[in-house]
Amino acid sequence: LTGGTINASAGVTTTNYLQSAGTWSQVAATLPSFSATDFRITGGTFVRALGGDGGSTTPYQLTDIYGVQGMGSALSSSNVLANDVDAAGTSSWNSDGAASPVYAGFSPVGNASTPFAGSLDGLGHTVSNLSINRPSTANVGLLGVTSATATIQNIGLLGGSVKGTGNVGALAGINSGSINHSHASGSVQSTSASAGGLVGYNAGSVSNSYATGNVTGGSNVTGAGFGGLVGTNTGQISGSYATGNVVGGNGGYMYFAGGGLVGYNTSGTVTNSYATGSVSNMGNAAAAGLVGYNGGTVSNSYSTGSAHSCSTASPCNGNGLIGYGNAAVNSFWDTTTSGLTASSSGTGLTSAQMMQLASYASW
Repeated sequence: LTGGTINASAGVTTTNYLQSAGTWSQVAATLPSFSATDFRITGGTFVRALGGDGGSTTPYQLTDIYGVQGMGSALSSSNVLANDVDAAGTSSWNSDGAASPVYAGFSPVGNASTPFAGSLDGLGHTVSNLSINRPSTANVGLLGVTSATATIQNIGLLGGSVKGTGNVGALAGINSGSINHSHASGSVQSTSASAGGLVGYNAGSVSNSYATGNVTGGSNVTGAGFGGLVGTNTGQISGSYATGNVVGGNGGYMYFAGGGLVGYNTSGTVTNSYATGSVSNMGNAAAAGLVGYNGGTVSNSYSTGSAHSCSTASPCNGNGLIGYGNAAVNSFWDTTTSGLTASSSGTGLTSAQMMQLASYASW
């Protein structure tokens, strides 16, 4: 599609769908079928929904991954998921055209110059098997970059994989808005800077949310972090947790850290949250069960996983709760399950003590 407006009333099946301009609009209670092996939008507007007009009181009711991708052409729209969405087809999207093609997959919604400023409410539904393979692109996730006005809630990402070069998260690469009651279980990989199981870089708020997927990071990175939930945090995290493992690139890091929940808490707050995954292969960077570096505030939180740097420069250093930085308040780590007896701050408790209500009398 290179111009004009199309309101398709019949089903569409095509090998390649490329839209560079114009408007594709399908809004009906019963939608005709739509299937494209390789699907990409580089311009214009693409809307495919069961109802709504994208307004705050009448959001688009998205029913498939094509409609979800279309949010990128309506960055201030309000959207809800009308049902669970299978995104397995994204693994063949955005081919590089080579004889043995590499597929970049889903295109993150919003970027640094034009962030997503609308809303996405999953209404308890999920997006499964999302594929994003963009190892040379920063700010990668279902949502690439969100503005301060963006709200994301009640959505889950099941399985799938997300790969980028920095600020990589399953749900959002950079979040400046609010994320609430959301979760992700897929794998996240960054070839360079910050990566988190849910959000790569959080400058907004993340509450009542969790991530269970593993996070893998690159090497030789400056001023960033790898975390089970959030890579780098300058915002607020509350009532949230991570259970996935965090594995670094064992490189020469600078101003960098890895944590079971947050890698680099630059100036943010973390409260009423926890992590159970392990942190490993962090080279010369700090590694800790909860937060690698704390330049902000951590309170009423705990961790149970092991943490090890394991490099020749500082062999297998690890910290139970906090790697270095500001002291955590009313926070604990499990010395039994982590095998760690030291932390820059926090209180170490045995597994038996962690199970006693009296241990949390200060909360």
